[in-house]
Amino acid sequence: MTIATARAVERPGDAPPLPPPPQSAPVLDVCGLLRRCVGRGRAVLTLPWMVEFLSMLDFTGPLLPCYRSALGSLLLLYRGLVLGRGGEVCYLNKLLMVAALGWLFQIPVIPEDIFFTSDFTDVARLEDPPPGVQGLDCLPLVDQQLLYVCCPFLGEFRKILAAFVSGSAAKSSGILRKITPTSAEPRDAPIANRSQQKLQVDLEQAFFHNQPPSLRRTVEFVAERVGSNCVKHMKATLVSELVQRGEELLRAGLQSPGASGPKLHEAIGAQLSDRGMEAPARATRFCSDKSPDAIRNLLPVETSPVVLTTSENITKRLATEKACSWLAANITALIRREWKSRFDRVMKSMDAQGAGLEPANQALPSTPKRKPGGERALVCPTACPHAAPLPSDVLIQMKEVLSVGVGPRTEAELLTGPELRALLGRVGEALACRKFLTPVSEQMLLRSTVLLACQIVGGDLPVLSPQGVGDGDPGSSPGAGPGEGGGVLEALADLWERECCWATPLHLLFSELNVTAVLRAPPKGLDSYEFLVRRLLTKGLLGEEELASHWRKLSGVSPIQVLTEKFELLPFLLVKPAMALPETLSPTGQ
Repeated sequence: MTIATARAVERPGDAPPLPPPPQSAPVLDVCGLLRRCVGRGRAVLTLPWMVEFLSMLDFTGPLLPCYRSALGSLLLLYRGLVLGRGGEVCYLNKLLMVAALGWLFQIPVIPEDIFFTSDFTDVARLEDPPPGVQGLDCLPLVDQQLLYVCCPFLGEFRKILAAFVSGSAAKSSGILRKITPTSAEPRDAPIANRSQQKLQVDLEQAFFHNQPPSLRRTVEFVAERVGSNCVKHMKATLVSELVQRGEELLRAGLQSPGASGPKLHEAIGAQLSDRGMEAPARATRFCSDKSPDAIRNLLPVETSPVVLTTSENITKRLATEKACSWLAANITALIRREWKSRFDRVMKSMDAQGAGLEPANQALPSTPKRKPGGERALVCPTACPHAAPLPSDVLIQMKEVLSVGVGPRTEAELLTGPELRALLGRVGEALACRKFLTPVSEQMLLRSTVLLACQIVGGDLPVLSPQGVGDGDPGSSPGAGPGEGGGVLEALADLWERECCWATPLHLLFSELNVTAVLRAPPKGLDSYEFLVRRLLTKGLLGEEELASHWRKLSGVSPIQVLTEKFELLPFLLVKPAMALPETLSPTGQ
């Protein structure tokens, strides 16, 4: 066949044209974007979402060249922000960028040696902005509220520091002061006369005169630290036990008819103060137990037994004097202060629950107080040990699980049903304890749980059985959950019911992206979605009218119109026999 004949065969109209090659979205150039934003002085707008994007990496992400150079550039920028003395960048803008980058370098997927090796910075390049550039970084864009919204973990630091300052030196307006009590004898100990005390001091001076000066410094240092630790130990044990006992007596006393809160406060406070007089005796035992081990660990091994024994005795005496002197002068005031704080908290909690002093046999609240309408608890439950994991740590764990669903993964990275339920248990503990929880971190935790449910029902995150096998067949009964994923969905519904449904963003379950993923998934995904929605309806977390409203909003979305034949696989819309399927969602479309 000649070329002319071939061209005649390929004339337009004789054969359909070839389809265009498939197009894909371009890869995000993180390094280029970072260099441009730094050069233009717009890092304060780019860094927060870039940190959020890089935090979704898995453990293989930092090994890729593109992300390796991006992390190296961010490390150079972080060092410049921390060590730079330039006053052009506004303080809160700089603090936001430093806090966000510091959090990024602490997540588990980032290698721990990023600060100590040059593997990342060798492949990175970050130029200084041209002189005289006045970008957005120099404008006061960030305020304190926005800083806490973007970096909620700063609220945890603030609460920890505030609790430490108020508990350590409340009398001195938060200024820490060194404990330097004068010498005093323990309570109920025989009082030595002045000559015996002077003789004891002279013998110690003679002993230290014949020893190296370092021995005296070591003994005095250990005595001071043991005495200070003894005071802290008494605060954490004896004072805490007495205040807890006082709360039990107060709650029992308020049950009696005609109980008076102020009278109970004074009576219980006097009783606790009397019990606090045993603090010097307990402090003496503490110093006697801790001082010998501490001095032995600091003195050289070749120290003679006689010198070591004498040093231990001197350390025990000095530490006991320091601790008992402070406790004898301050233990009563400390107990009174802690008891007043606990008394006010108990009375406020009972007033919020409607527990007055008149009803004699009214049950005491054992759950955290809530606002009217079932809103979120304002304080921790009664006798909360504050041992829950920090919200920021749990949020990092949730993000690691979500990143497995959105990125490339191996079978070893998939989690089993018990592992996911244990993670949800930690989420519930973090939401129940209000000590370090802020509204921002609470919303982020609840949103992450809803996103986890979306990935499970959409098929993006398979749930393995404990034996390492994928989800089983869906349950045959209407209330049965589909395999291991059903158990996780049941745990999610229980968590939302227990942790204030009003704040949970359940509308994400009916977003266009999630519904489209469910409709494109195998029938198992539809069964999981049906199971989850049924549980929400049963627990009262979702109303029938609200459900119909969500589906009515999705009626005009084109990807869902293409899959209208699958709507007949969603029988959970027919919650009641009298409730008809919305016209816009009927399988026939009429």
